[in-house]
Amino acid sequence: MIVKNNTASTMGMHTPTGFFSLLPGVNRIEKGLWEEFIKNPARRFQLAEGALEVVEEDELPSLKMKSPKDAVVLVKGTVRKDLLEAWFAEENRKVVLEAIEKQLAAIEPARTPTAEGDESDADEDEES
Repeated sequence: MIVKNNTASTMGMHTPTGFFSLLPGVNRIEKGLWEEFIKNPARRFQLAEGALEVVEEDELPSLKMKSPKDAVVLVKGTVRKDLLEAWFAEENRKVVLEAIEKQLAAIEPARTPTAEGDESDADEDEES
């Protein structure tokens, strides 16, 4: 499942297999874990109030079924590298690919979008 945490806080839960977290933004979560998570009355309240939102029931939603604008909004709210990379592999719309690259660069500072080039190396050379 894809669940969006619309708060600025990480939400977590202890499970028999360990601890899992819902980071702010879009998260992939196994359906069984989600069902355990949502048993908590506080989490049901957060779902009802919009702090949590089920985006897709599928394990990996396709951005292709969304308009470019909706796809970009979803990408901008995603902090999971594996999900962004999976979307990048299946996507062919330039505006969505650029949004994915920018989001990956934001969560992985060493990576820079290919369209903008890598200016960080040039700055380091000037300081030497």
